[in-house]
Amino acid sequence: MTYLEVAEKYAVDTISDKIPSCLFVKQASQRFLDDLKNPLYYYDNVNVSIIINFVEAFYLTETSPKKLPTPDPIKHPPHSAGDPTRR
Repeated sequence: MTYLEVAEKYAVDTISDKIPSCLFVKQASQRFLDDLKNPLYYYDNVNVSIIINFVEAFYLTETSPKKLPTPDPIKHPPHSAGDPTRR
């Protein structure tokens, strides 16, 4: 299944209430489907794949496969005296 097919299926499923969604998501999904039919816009599978592959190379720090070192609380206190958020 291509990225476009996945996006189209999601849009159709949100509009048809197969996937519960709010009005704004339904409207955005309908706009997406309308834009695909609009001759003023061009969907480029190659560039979309490049962007998605680039973004998928990143990971959330919460799900990182590497264990990051814990900062030393003496050298790096959680809130320094000069912290503007503590005023």
